[in-house]
This record gives sequence, structure tokens and C-alpha cells, in this order.
Amino acid sequence: CWVCLVFFCHCLNLRCTDGYLKLYLRGQEAMDLYDKFDYEMCGDEADEKVVTSEGARLAMVFSSGELHGRGFKAKYTFETGKRA
Repeated sequence: CWVCLVFFCHCLNLRCTDGYLKLYLRGQEAMDLYDKFDYEMCGDEADEKVVTSEGARLAMVFSSGELHGRGFKAKYTFETGKRA
């Protein structure tokens, strides 16, 4: 099993310290290892980005910050079976 996220736009604040989305694919958040994220998304990117977990776990931490961004848009799927 694995989780797949497809980001269509992540239009967060330009400063990563103010607004961000952090992704944890290996259970780091369960051990309070929040500084050991796998991906950090911030800024203004419109390119499609695909993130796939290594197993059935994926955690996201979102901070909207004090500045206003447009947020993010993503589609997730939980998949089973063999990967192609």
C-alpha cells in the first residue's frame, strides 16, 4: 500500500518560515522529529508535483503563517497492489 499526492498548485507564502506545507513519509512526526521532513513546499509554484509515500503512511503539517497566500490544491489516492 502507498499514498500518492498530486499537487496542481502550491501557492503559499514566498517565505518558507511564514507559510508552508511539510510532508512526512516515514513516520517522523510520530517520533516528534518535525525538523526531519521529506518535502517542504512554499512559495508560488504552479507546476504539477507528484509525491508518493514508501508505505501506507503520509502526514502533512500545514502552516498558513501571518501573510496571506492562495493555499494549495492536491489530489490524493491510496493505492494497493504492485507498482508499475
